[in-house]
Amino acid sequence: MTLQQAYQKARDMLNDQQKTAVETINGPVLVIAGPGTGKTQVLTLRIREILNTQDGIESGNILCLTYTNAGVVAMRKRLLDFIGPEAHKVQIHTFHSFCNQVIQENAEYFGVRESENISELEQFEILESILDALSADHPLFHKSSYGVIRDLLSLIGTLKSENWSAEDVEKAVHEYLTDIPSRPEFQYKRKYKEFNAGDANPKKIQAEKEKMDRLLAGAKILPKYQEQLKKRGMYDYSDMILWIIDAFQKKEILLARYQEQFQYILVDEFQDTNGSQKKIVDLLCSYWDDPNIFVVGDDDQSIYRFQGANMRNIMDFYHQFTPPPTVITIEKNYRSSQNILDIAQHIIEKNTERLISEIPEDISKHLTAENPEWKDEPLMPILTEYYNTYHQEYGIIKNLKAIQEKGIPLSKVAVIYQNHSQVDHILKICEQEKIPVRVKETENILDMPIIHHCIELLQYFFEEEKNPYSREDILFRSLFFSFFKLNPADIGLLALWRREDPANRHFKTILRDEEQLQQVPGMKHPEKLFDIGTILSALEEDYVNKTLVHFLESIFEKTGLLHFIFSQAEKSYLLRALSTFFQFVKQEALKTHNCTVADILKKLDRMRIHGISLPIQKILYEKDGVHFITAHSSKGLEFEYVYLIGVEKKIWDRKQARGFSFPDTLTLSNEGDFLEEKRRLFFVAITRAKKFVEVSYCSKNEEGKDLDPSIFISELSEKLTPQKKEYSETEITEYQMRLLQSGEQKQAPIIEKEMIKHILEDYRMSATHLNKYLDCPLAFYFENLLRIPSAMSPHAAFGTAIHNALEKGYRHAESEGVWKDDSQLLETFEKSLVRARFAFSEVEFKKFLKHGKKVLAQYFQKNLSQKEVKNMQYEYHLSTHIAGVPATGNIDRIDFIEPSLARVIDYKTGSAQNPLTRKKMETPSDKNNQLGGDYWRQMVFYDLLVENNPRASWRMHEGVIDFVEPDKSGHFVQKVFSLSQADKTAVKEQIKTTYERIQNMDFTGCHKQDCQWCNRFRE
Repeated sequence: MTLQQAYQKARDMLNDQQKTAVETINGPVLVIAGPGTGKTQVLTLRIREILNTQDGIESGNILCLTYTNAGVVAMRKRLLDFIGPEAHKVQIHTFHSFCNQVIQENAEYFGVRESENISELEQFEILESILDALSADHPLFHKSSYGVIRDLLSLIGTLKSENWSAEDVEKAVHEYLTDIPSRPEFQYKRKYKEFNAGDANPKKIQAEKEKMDRLLAGAKILPKYQEQLKKRGMYDYSDMILWIIDAFQKKEILLARYQEQFQYILVDEFQDTNGSQKKIVDLLCSYWDDPNIFVVGDDDQSIYRFQGANMRNIMDFYHQFTPPPTVITIEKNYRSSQNILDIAQHIIEKNTERLISEIPEDISKHLTAENPEWKDEPLMPILTEYYNTYHQEYGIIKNLKAIQEKGIPLSKVAVIYQNHSQVDHILKICEQEKIPVRVKETENILDMPIIHHCIELLQYFFEEEKNPYSREDILFRSLFFSFFKLNPADIGLLALWRREDPANRHFKTILRDEEQLQQVPGMKHPEKLFDIGTILSALEEDYVNKTLVHFLESIFEKTGLLHFIFSQAEKSYLLRALSTFFQFVKQEALKTHNCTVADILKKLDRMRIHGISLPIQKILYEKDGVHFITAHSSKGLEFEYVYLIGVEKKIWDRKQARGFSFPDTLTLSNEGDFLEEKRRLFFVAITRAKKFVEVSYCSKNEEGKDLDPSIFISELSEKLTPQKKEYSETEITEYQMRLLQSGEQKQAPIIEKEMIKHILEDYRMSATHLNKYLDCPLAFYFENLLRIPSAMSPHAAFGTAIHNALEKGYRHAESEGVWKDDSQLLETFEKSLVRARFAFSEVEFKKFLKHGKKVLAQYFQKNLSQKEVKNMQYEYHLSTHIAGVPATGNIDRIDFIEPSLARVIDYKTGSAQNPLTRKKMETPSDKNNQLGGDYWRQMVFYDLLVENNPRASWRMHEGVIDFVEPDKSGHFVQKVFSLSQADKTAVKEQIKTTYERIQNMDFTGCHKQDCQWCNRFRE
């Protein structure tokens, strides 16, 4: 089927409401699209419609913003079906990725290389220092606790997401406190002592004033927090959007550039945007009185207020234009049966905060079933009251088995809940009953045994170096670590023998005495214990002689930890966990000069105290498995059968304590908001079902205490009669016994391909990735996809410092108009090398620093001294597609020969005469190198990026590899590539073939004798 045929077929299937939304091209448009009404199809078809009907509009002139990365991926996939590779030119972003792109494209304005994204740990450290400086009478002071920090972080996040300053809060609080004496809720209802009915209640007002004082005190922390961020050269996640707002407001030419580019703007999930995100959209639209802005949302599905979403945005959008925007409601649902929709409608109509009641348009939001397979489904939703939580779990298992026995694919079934802990027992029994499951959970790797073992080893070597033989307890525990592969009986025999040892020697001493170990009675493998002693001795040397990062790498290698992981069925998951921990240590080493094991242990201890995690997502996936999913995560998904469990008051209706109270003069909200948001979440969960939904709750908990059902159960009871389910004591006792049968729950297998599929959903190819894959697909898999733990080599750190020095040096010279001296060059190089000090030993650092200063001074004299600097760009970021393949890259420097023609320069360290380097510069026509060299391919890749970049009005004339280190003769070599169409055709084919192989998960090794990854698997 051609693209035109696919488009026409999809267009012909549109209903009248969808068709109106697709064809209403110009001016502001608000589309209210309920669940299952095909909004993604509307958005993608509308993009094709714009390209078909609007003269002069190209793919790059359309900006589509959505809430999640998954939304970006889904929309681009759908768009590929209708416009082909051009879909990669349409700017589809989350708000943060759009802001990041603006920053990357205007690095000279934002100076982002000077800032780093702050970690949660560093946020706590900053707020600790601020709180420590408070006076004893400050509303937030506490003599012994930092418990307020999480509340403060939440408050700071809210202030930033809504773009509120401390002054905005102070003004709103003043208005609020001035007004509340006249409000009935702050007045006496009847005469009390000296007060009459209608008099202001001073106690209530004082209590509210104290809340507002606390809010004001918290808001005034924001500028102090921002000041500390600036001092540390850091920013947090929300700052990125605030930077763009500030830049667009202050730099008209920057805003005008994007207003000119984006002639049509589409925003999906508009109900989930916050104030700052809406401000971005408003600024982009501000040039026109009648902007082409198309927003799609559903106020009834606004469920992310806890993440800063402001449902009022979708309501305020209607009021901000004169005349008001075109309003289109889409009511035809292609997912659920009418019975399910009617029940969901009954629930959501209990909400008062709805668009239907706030705008004067005559709109209806009554969903009607249109899917012929389900619209007339006679099955009614079921409301079930189980005796207690054990009965509910047992009942769900029976239902799943019944569906399985009928031959219905379990992948069409979902169990939906609020908290993962609600299904721990069910998952355990599913494993025993061989009921396949699919579940995604976010886990804290610091709780994983394998990471805990690494931390214990760090603790051991730190303590031992400080006080030898002081941590025999850790040493003995470590003998049981699974990756040491020791016989537990041998460890026990060693402990018993040592107990009777007249010399009372330490374990460490005994493990290094091969002869003595051989004499321990009954020991089967004394040589393995001696091997551990040898490993510990080697690691003690490494602890003293290696940097922190290289020492951790030694632990991974010398203990056999990595080799052990490769032998496990869950190797991909374990490798990701190890890599996450390793990256954490690397980042901390990067931020702290001469970071030590002691520093890392202190940081890990602080994380434990504050409950800070290092999260990764664990995907338990079995073919045709039941989906176990939280209500929030279920949004956007659909299933034939849905079981919504545990709908009790303590789980659904309990309002989580909020650290700070906001005045309604600031939030324009009311106290009913929380319950209404929960009702929207309940509505979302129910409308995931196509054919059948059961909502269940328990009358008692596991201890037999009464449980109150959620208010939503009472509301459902108006339409559905609760069915009570209670199983026999024998059945439940047997069920409880089965829960106790296995000491450790066996998890469903983690399928590597499913995890890799998730990684590849929004994968973009770079020249580095292409080169790595062509060299060895297996190496690409571990190094670039799984990002296996690997310390930065001294040479790589040196090269990065050279790049940074040249970039900043050129920027400084450009401001002067000419390279006057090498001071900026050398200063930046030294600073960059100091920042990467974790990659060097002390001796290496001194040598590389001396060498770098020498070669940069020589390079300056040869190539830069008194050189005029103009018409250049540095660290130029490109993100586009090449032959339908999403691609990205960063160019070191661009020299414009003329406005439409440029020379692309890439810096390299090392010698141009090195045989390996010379091979990298070969073209495919050269002998014994059919694919061409890495440097040649990199330059062709850049040429293709520029050629396919919708923002680039220039073309690449030639590529230059600029060697910053001289050859043996003292010459600085520049290898110039004048690229032909044949070169580009060849690399295009390499890109296409490689991308297809990556997407097909073809990671076969290269089988070279010197390949470390292939050798690992040969072992």
